[in-house]
Amino acid sequence: MLLDPKASNRLLQSASLCFDQSVDPEAMERAARRLVARHEGLRVRFDIEAQRQQVMTEGRVEFELVDLSGIGPERHAAMQAEQIAARQETDFDLAGGEVLRLVLIGYGDSRWELLM
Repeated sequence: MLLDPKASNRLLQSASLCFDQSVDPEAMERAARRLVARHEGLRVRFDIEAQRQQVMTEGRVEFELVDLSGIGPERHAAMQAEQIAARQETDFDLAGGEVLRLVLIGYGDSRWELLM
């Protein structure tokens, strides 16, 4: 069986990249969309009933911008942990082709983190 309908589709792997320079969130989102367009493994959807994979012409990427610049630095670690926990508890829509989820967190003072 390719995919059990009762199986969890939650986050299995994660990583983060930290940037200590200015980041253009719109350019980051465009780059993510180009990455998905280029790699068919990121455009796969899973047909549970037919038990097969299908490579879509256009893929999906969830890109979210979280601005923590107005929150004191002493709260950044707690807020980051909340962002990570929220994503880990949310299933991916594998039947709809969602296999990549990105969150760009802005901490202010040209500090950014990309959660993948």
